[in-house]
Parts: sequence; structure tokens; C-alpha cells
Amino acid sequence: LGWYQTDQWTEEKESVDGIPRGNVAIGYEINDVSKITFSGGHGEITGEMAAGHIPMEKEGTTDYFQADYNFKDLRVLAYWEGVDGEILDTTTLLIDEQKGSTYEIEIQQAVNLLEKHSIILGGNFRNSSVESDTIKDRKQEQDIWNFYAQEEFKPIDSLSIVVGGRYDYHPLFGEHTTPRTSVIYSPVKNHTFRMSAATAFRSPSFIESYTKTSTAVEVETGLSFPFPPSLVVDIPTVGNEDLTPEKITTYEIGYQTFLIDRIKARVDLFYNEYKDFINARAGEIYSVGELVSLGLPPDTIIPKNYTYVNRGETEGIGGEVSVDVLITEWLTGMVNYSYQEIINLEDDLLTAGDEKDQRRKESPLNKVNAELRAKLKNGVSLNVSANYVDEVEWWGFLKLDSYTLVNVRLGYQINDNLEIAVAAFNLFEDKHYQYTPGNIPGLVFGEEIGRKVTGNINCKF
Repeated sequence: LGWYQTDQWTEEKESVDGIPRGNVAIGYEINDVSKITFSGGHGEITGEMAAGHIPMEKEGTTDYFQADYNFKDLRVLAYWEGVDGEILDTTTLLIDEQKGSTYEIEIQQAVNLLEKHSIILGGNFRNSSVESDTIKDRKQEQDIWNFYAQEEFKPIDSLSIVVGGRYDYHPLFGEHTTPRTSVIYSPVKNHTFRMSAATAFRSPSFIESYTKTSTAVEVETGLSFPFPPSLVVDIPTVGNEDLTPEKITTYEIGYQTFLIDRIKARVDLFYNEYKDFINARAGEIYSVGELVSLGLPPDTIIPKNYTYVNRGETEGIGGEVSVDVLITEWLTGMVNYSYQEIINLEDDLLTAGDEKDQRRKESPLNKVNAELRAKLKNGVSLNVSANYVDEVEWWGFLKLDSYTLVNVRLGYQINDNLEIAVAAFNLFEDKHYQYTPGNIPGLVFGEEIGRKVTGNINCKF
């Protein structure tokens, strides 16, 4: 049982949202090789959110129940989740009552053959439904199922080869397969090489497929009194049931070594291909005759609607270097550096510029992380971490500066079951935005992030 408070950064003394929630789990060991577990929970939903640039408030409840059965290498899982709430559009004061539910069942079986082959077979079925005034026909429902298989083959102790894949069926885009493979080779002690290739996808959401809303947009007419200086035009947003999944294909190679039993070093390189991004786009534009009939200047550019489309293909290349050090028995340290560059592989025909072969600056090029962790015998623990993130740029004109976060946590273990701690996030208050600021009209909300200090009491019983 607990009370969870969500973060708020807008005003220094602004109260945060309190969310009561509770969970319970009961397990029973039937015998030495089988066990069954039941778990469930209830939580409140409250707080602020944003849909695009539209501020909204949410309130409701969420409940879940899960049952797990394990017998040797067989696992059966059943799951249900329900959401019931209201969304208030603070600009129009319209309230949307929303309901959603998910039913899921999964079966997985592991098999070992001849000591060299380990096989995992499984399947999953999920039923999801949503009811909302912003959804086409008020209610939509989807049945999604998949099968997956994986084999690990170890011809010798130092070599492991894994091959697997998954088959998915979706009611909108049909069949989809995602193969993957990896090779891990340790020629000598404390030296390991890894290579992998995999594919994955993201299905279109209910909003992207079925949304049905409208936004009131004020447009200047350029006319003088007695004619209105502006008119309000309703622009509908409609989902697209013909969307295909977003896709990624990734290739990785890595090396890991242990040095003098106190230092672990790791180097990873990767190359990714992304395609069929799902984006909101303007649809057909009003003609000159239609603009005149609305009382608007003939050179006005207004879309008749917005919808979602698959568009864009990019590649990402980068790598990461990390080192973990056991300095003493009570002090450890870590430092890592990562680099990632994402390049457009095609031009967006709906924009004025030529984006092909240009870097996407919404993703930072460089990141650096470092941490020291101390745990003394008297129960005192101290964690100090620093995180640097490079600058980014949105839409070709909005730059967000680089920032460095320093976080500190000091704890004291009173006994095996009780710990008290205090933590400071962004200790030196390097105020920054991680996303576009919320004070820019028409852009996605983002909060200026400052310092946060929290106290914790952790008790086990």
C-alpha cells in the first residue's frame, strides 16, 4: 500500500499530485516443481497531461489482476487490466469519459536437448478495447496474437549461437515476422566477443488508427471593420487504419573484458535502420473557391484535416565505451561514453528543405555518465552520479542547450528491514529543458527541470 507523488517542475511551491495505490500478491508452492501466484492492484489516476499543445487534466482509476503458473520449464500467465476515467480539455472545458481493458494469456515452454540445445517455444493472445468520444464509432477492439521460438546452440563451451523469431498477427496490418540472431564467443577467460542482428516493430496505437477529434484554429482574414479580423475554423483529426508498423533493424558488435579482477571494460558498436515512422500530417488543403466561401483570403493555407501517415527512413550509427571499477570492498565506480548519429535517408516532400543525408538533430550526439557508489559496514551508503547530455535542435530552429545533472543519495541502513535516505536530483540546479518548452504556442509541452530533494523510508516486513 502506498501514496505516490508525481513530479512537478512548473512552480517552486506548487503542490504535487498525490496518487494512492495498493498491490497484493499471494504465492503457493504446490510441490517441488510447481508454483502458482496471484497478484492484483488498484491505483488512482490524477494530474495534468498534454495532447500536442492542448493542456488537459485526467482523473480516474486503474486495476489489474495477474495469475502465474509454473511447472518445471512450463509457464502460463493470465493478465487483465482495466482503466476508467475522465479527460478534461482545459481550453474547451469538454469532458471525455474513457474506458479501456486488456485481457492477455501467454504460454511458454523451455526444452533442453542433448545438453547442447536449449529451445524456448511460446505464444501470446491479447484483447484490447477502448471506449472514448475521441475514437471512431465510440468503441474499438483488437485481437492480437503471436508465436515465438528461440534456440540456443552451444557446440563448444566457449561458443553460443542463438537464433529466434516471432510471428505476429494484427487485425489492421496483418502478418509480421521479426527474426533475430546472436553469437557470443569467449576464446579465453575474461574475454568475450558478441555479435547480433535483430528486427523489431511498433504497432500503430488506438489514437493513430481510430482517433476522431477536431481542433478550433483562429485564422486572420486581413479584413477591416465592419468585417471580422479573424475566423475560427474547425480542423478535424482522423486516424488512419491503413498504417503499417514502425520498423527497426539493428546490428551490433561488442567486446567485454575483465582486468585484474577489479576492472570490467566494455566496447559496443551498432548500426540501426529505421523506417515507416508514424507522423501526424496535414491532409488536403482548402481550394481558393472554398476559402472565399468561408470569408478567408485566397492565399490562406489551411488543411481540411490532419491524419497519421507512414513516412521517413533513417539510419543510426554509434557506439558506447564503459568501465566499471571495484576500487575497494566498499567503493565502486563507473564511467561510460556513448555516441549516436542519426541520418535521414530520404527527403520529406512535405517540407521546404532537402533533409536527405542530413543529421537529425533531435537526438544528442554525445552522452557521458559517471558514478561512485559507497557502502560502509556501519550502514551508511552514498551514491554520487553525473550525467552530461549534448545539445539538440527541434524543427530546425529551436535549440535546447546541453546540460549536466549531478545527483546524490545518502542512506542509512538501521537494520536488515529499515532504511532511511535523502536524495537530491540535479543538486546544482542546472535548469534546462529536455523537450520543447511549453510556453511556445503550438509545440509539445516541456517543463524546465530544476532541483528536487526527496526523503525516503524503506521498510520490509
